[in-house]
Amino acid sequence: MGFSVIRFLNCLIGAGIMLMCAVPTSSFSAQDVPSYGGTLVWGTINPPTIINPVLTYQGVSSSLMSLIFNALVRVNAQGEIIPDLAESWDVSEDGLIYVFHLKRGVHFHDGVELTAEDVKFTYEAIEDPRNESQRKDRTSNALVGQWQVIDQYTVKFSLKAANKFVLYKLAFVIAPMHLLTGQKMSEAAFNWAPVGSGPFRFKAWDHKTQEIVLEANPYYFEGRPFLDRIVVKVYPDNTSLWAALMRQEVDLVKFLNREDYEVLRKDKLFKTYEISSGICSAIVFDLHDPLLADIRVRKAIAMGINVDRMLNDIRLGGVPGTGIFESGSSGFNPDIKPFAYDPQEARRLLEAVGWKDLNGDGILEKEGKALEIKMLVEGRSGYYQVMAMVIRQQLSEIGVKLVVDLYQDEKAFTQAYLSAHKPQAWLRSFVSFIRDPGIALEQWYPSGDLLQKLWNYKNPELDALIVEAKTSSDKVLQSKVYQKIHKVIYDDQPACFLFSFVTRHAVARKFSNTDGFFFPLMPVYLIKDWYLSPVSH
Repeated sequence: MGFSVIRFLNCLIGAGIMLMCAVPTSSFSAQDVPSYGGTLVWGTINPPTIINPVLTYQGVSSSLMSLIFNALVRVNAQGEIIPDLAESWDVSEDGLIYVFHLKRGVHFHDGVELTAEDVKFTYEAIEDPRNESQRKDRTSNALVGQWQVIDQYTVKFSLKAANKFVLYKLAFVIAPMHLLTGQKMSEAAFNWAPVGSGPFRFKAWDHKTQEIVLEANPYYFEGRPFLDRIVVKVYPDNTSLWAALMRQEVDLVKFLNREDYEVLRKDKLFKTYEISSGICSAIVFDLHDPLLADIRVRKAIAMGINVDRMLNDIRLGGVPGTGIFESGSSGFNPDIKPFAYDPQEARRLLEAVGWKDLNGDGILEKEGKALEIKMLVEGRSGYYQVMAMVIRQQLSEIGVKLVVDLYQDEKAFTQAYLSAHKPQAWLRSFVSFIRDPGIALEQWYPSGDLLQKLWNYKNPELDALIVEAKTSSDKVLQSKVYQKIHKVIYDDQPACFLFSFVTRHAVARKFSNTDGFFFPLMPVYLIKDWYLSPVSH
């Protein structure tokens, strides 16, 4: 058995970009009235790390944070920003000043009230270089200015430049100032006994077995959760976890591989979910490079990659993609279909540009040079490396030699590094679950600062359409314009869009109200609304 946990997916979850939505009590049927009680056992092979809003950013610990703590704002299942601790907020006309009005009467688990000072403390702690917070990249000083407490329930900050994505950057859980002030953040006892304001409170952590127990917060401001407790159990390997699942010792397992998912899908004791991860993969091109500046070469690459075969080879679920908008977005254009795999047409396009197989080795040449493309690939991820190997093999079949340039961290992308390595493409992934097409577009066009894009892509036709979309107050017309934008981008192929990831999960059927959890990135917060089915008591 193999539970394929996608590292970059965990990073995004840790960054606070989580889909959350409340399920109203009226949605429960008269025959299925929720009751209090019961324990959910969550199985994993990944040991938890410290639990601290400033420092924790991935893995099961990050997921638990949204149960133990609350965030300033949340992202709902439609990819929209909604209130959490912030009851409301005001934005200045120029988009540079945000004022948040906090809910009153929210208390941490030790009884201390959560105030604007805690919000200010948390974001300033993230920015403090002494804490070496991985979250700092999301809230960088280039974007967010100084925080100011107006009163106990009002906090303000100013932007150095307007940015529609800023609220997504601020969707982090809030730490208690009174417990962490003056502490060396990485060594604080708090990290192993966290105190938040969320629906569940920390109960115990067995550091020998790594088992963590959370219990229901009876004083939670939105009402106590139905379950009494959540237990996280860590297993040494996939085989042990699978055996525990079969013995019904574990209720929830995420990121199943395809084979195990198919077994559980037929088991009446479990509910299974195959969902979009909200993450798309692509090969981003340097369009300033003479080779890739020719649209025929970019189209040839798209036609030379068999996405279906790739997904089978790397044993990962996915759906062929067509760009940055996914189907739930008003900007998604359903008429756009991925380029069909056609190696003959791909080779014909390359030959039309002047590339020929002159020495019979299968790699095309022109003017004494082989058709070679150097692609950046993250070396920390075995998954990316396997994916790059498959792409290299497929492109060799159309006469393209792909050279993989492994890197460990995007911070290595200095001008000196780029000058020395001269990469032409970058295998990477980007967030696609954002329903607002304008915000999704801002991820990477034109500056792409959010995802640290290496090469600016500019298209005059696209510029004009973006202006039209932003200035239109007609939502129907705006949607049509964004769908045109979708088509322009795909036709232009500034990136070879590969596929959207699909993830697979299972939960014991005895739990009700679980469906709302299984959205892209999974709204962990919604576990507070799970309850045991009456027949299971």
